[in-house]
Amino acid sequence: MPRFQKITTVYPEFELALRRQNPDYARLSYQQIYELLIAQSYGWSDFFARNLRLRGYEAEEQFINLEILQKAWANEHDVRFSRRNWVSEIALAQIKKFQPDVLFLEDLYVSDADFRAHVRAISKPALRMIGWRAAPTADYTILKDLDLVLTCAPVFTDALQRHGIATDLMSHGFDPPILDRVGAVSRDHDFTFIGMISLANGFHQQRYTHVSRLLAETKLEVWGDIVPAATGGNRNVVNRLAGRANQILNRITGPADSYTTAKRPTRVDPLEQRYPDRFHQSVFGLENFRLLGQSRMSFNCHIDAAESSAGNVRLFEGTGMGTCLVTDWKTNLPTLFEPDKEVVTYRTIDECIEKVNYLLDHEAERAQIAAAGQRRTLRDHTYEQRAAQLDEIIRHLLNEPNLHRQAYSKSGPV
Repeated sequence: MPRFQKITTVYPEFELALRRQNPDYARLSYQQIYELLIAQSYGWSDFFARNLRLRGYEAEEQFINLEILQKAWANEHDVRFSRRNWVSEIALAQIKKFQPDVLFLEDLYVSDADFRAHVRAISKPALRMIGWRAAPTADYTILKDLDLVLTCAPVFTDALQRHGIATDLMSHGFDPPILDRVGAVSRDHDFTFIGMISLANGFHQQRYTHVSRLLAETKLEVWGDIVPAATGGNRNVVNRLAGRANQILNRITGPADSYTTAKRPTRVDPLEQRYPDRFHQSVFGLENFRLLGQSRMSFNCHIDAAESSAGNVRLFEGTGMGTCLVTDWKTNLPTLFEPDKEVVTYRTIDECIEKVNYLLDHEAERAQIAAAGQRRTLRDHTYEQRAAQLDEIIRHLLNEPNLHRQAYSKSGPV
């Protein structure tokens, strides 16, 4: 029976919301907090572990920078940790206790090469380590100690392979039980965009430009932040994108108790100042899915680094919730959805504006595309199916006796 453990992180804003919703968290056990988290369907939640258990695995998920969860686990297991390094110290204790055959590291910014070297030192010699990467990468040598790197778009598999890194393509998906968790909703919002806009190189320059036009010429409303490049460049964006590192949390919010009083940063971007009533606070987990379910149409624009490849999670979350998704045309999109039958596609922002305004005035056509997109996702793009693919990948890795991963230190490959 393979032992599977997945390590991931959460956005700091999500933990802030979780604390606010559960002010008595200090009295809750690790399991109680974990169940509150899973009920939110945040990120990949427990989708992989839950479905792999159905396939005979012993499987668990760890959210290693969710402070209220991790410190509850440490206290219950008599694990000592420091104020500065509790994220890695508690995570390593969890890995040592579980002793996985396969460790899936969703966040390779926090689970970096040094962390992975510590993991190797406390794990079974035959441990297989899988990473996830779907963002700009400056130095590919830092990934060569991994047995496999999974990603969601062909442009990233091509780049990884060019740099000699074992890789495989695995799309995002949708978890159908979310529909029951959200329940019945009415489509009160005409046109939405839900997500972050980062202005750092390789991230969302085109998204910013498109959203600016859409705000001017459609009914678009935005739920999310604009992060300026000037606040720290790509390094800052990487940390913000993945909700990274307790040091960052401490600088942003101060000690743990201040989570309950921390306020949303003042908006500074000119676009937000121009349309103050059409920008709203970020939403996560079930609130994200509920808002998608309430949207007649929702906008998608891939990260700049995706180039000609489709594959972000919004494709599947939006269609899964039954909104009519408007997405940028990519060369591989027809392998996922039928363009303009299951999702609305655009090659230019002018085409996007025209199609959005037309479909908002033609409800039957809009609803037909939305329903077709949802049927396709529920048929072909569920996490049950992704877990089946991951099962095949894992069994291949476990049966491969001589993997040629490369050790890595701060000074480079060794």
